[in-house]
Amino acid sequence: VISPLVYSKRNKIDPLWSLFTFFAASNLFGFVGILISMPLYFSIREVLALKANNWVIAND
Repeated sequence: VISPLVYSKRNKIDPLWSLFTFFAASNLFGFVGILISMPLYFSIREVLALKANNWVIAND
């Protein structure tokens, strides 16, 4: 229960989404789902953000 709150404060996401992600992944994939839930969530969030910005990636 504490881990989703730490993720949500550190990565600026809603704690409800963090808890939902943990519980959904653990119900679907068990322990492995718990391990991959947050990296998967952040990957999907970034892809959707890029898609919303018409896939523009900044060049450094």
